[in-house]
Amino acid sequence: MKLFSKQYMKLFSNNNDADALFWESIRAYRQYKTPFSPEVIEWAKNWPDKILGIGITTCTRFVECESDIIDSLKKDDSSIDFNSICSYCNSALRGRWIELEEFLLNNPRTGNHPGRLVSYASQVIKGRWKEAEDFINEPRQVLDYAKNVLHKRWNEKEEILLKDPRLIFEYCYGVMNRERWKEGEDALLRCNYHDKINLICFYQNHVVKVRWPEAELVAKEYAEFAFHYAANVIRGRWEEGEAVIAKDPIYALKYAQDVLKGAFPLAEKTLLSSPYYFDYFTFSTSATRDLVEKLANQFDPNMTIADVLKKVKDGRNKDFETKLLNSSHNQRKAVWYAANILKDRWVEAEDTIKRSAKWSVAYAKDVIKGRWEDGEKTIAKDPKYLADYGVNVIKDQLPIFLHNILITEKLKGSEDKQINKYFEMLEKNS
Repeated sequence: MKLFSKQYMKLFSNNNDADALFWESIRAYRQYKTPFSPEVIEWAKNWPDKILGIGITTCTRFVECESDIIDSLKKDDSSIDFNSICSYCNSALRGRWIELEEFLLNNPRTGNHPGRLVSYASQVIKGRWKEAEDFINEPRQVLDYAKNVLHKRWNEKEEILLKDPRLIFEYCYGVMNRERWKEGEDALLRCNYHDKINLICFYQNHVVKVRWPEAELVAKEYAEFAFHYAANVIRGRWEEGEAVIAKDPIYALKYAQDVLKGAFPLAEKTLLSSPYYFDYFTFSTSATRDLVEKLANQFDPNMTIADVLKKVKDGRNKDFETKLLNSSHNQRKAVWYAANILKDRWVEAEDTIKRSAKWSVAYAKDVIKGRWEDGEKTIAKDPKYLADYGVNVIKDQLPIFLHNILITEKLKGSEDKQINKYFEMLEKNS
């Protein structure tokens, strides 16, 4: 190693300082074409990744360091990025690096890693590298070679691709120009990956684009696939898939909203026992007449719609209401029940409702349709819902003790949209 000048001796005794100076030199060259000092270059020659950086940046070849770069590959040095070596070939050598190629082809353990061979062929040779093709025997690299080097199907290696059906879509879409591949489809339908459904959906939507009978047999087993198949392929009701969709509340709701655009009776039992219960009935206006029956059947399967309608009309079902209050999501259900079934205050439920600021506001807005003093203590604990209470219930300035809470939030620098909306309303009203 060359002796450094005195002014650099102290600096280069500390690798951290030298490394900082190296990166500062890289930046200065890129921005201002400031030449590298000889001392920085000599220091970098001891570090293959650093000398590669200077070679790439300045388009300069360092022949005396090239054997060290190849030796670092032999040692499988993690500091060496093979893409940087390809960039060095392009910028410094301006072409192929014969010694590197010999190493890549003749060293089974550290050299002819399929990923390196593909990168070298695509980035440096920029075309087919026949001598390397026997070593490219992993599915990902077969795909990359076909896509980035051959730019067409690689028939003789397709058996390897079939070992990883996750790559079938990318091969057909990116290499075969969206042409279908029968053997690939069979492998895709048989695979057992956890994301199999997403893989098939991608392939179906972007490559097949028409009904795919073989996939329909699989789709019937998965709610997600059946929903996407109905929504994106058939673009309408698919009765064969409804049995499995009906078992999954998420996709049952989506199917009712996006495909049927109305009630989905087959799924209502599933939806009733899920958090999506109210979303479904709020959306599905054609199903609301059945709601009372379904509500009752959730707790008492023996009741008929006539029984429940009579009880609601003539005296309400106290046992049912007690069970509703003891069920999950009870505050949400209580507000809904009061607004849509009783169409009046539900006094027995108010202690439960006022434990939640969100549902206290909803109760005041949709049931009482005005100020609800009993719920204000809870509402005051959450400035967002307090502002909502002012905007959508009071529709004017809140009582002073509540108004002051929002002023305090504003002084703290709150940017909550609902709080801002409250003060905007006051300005308009003034």
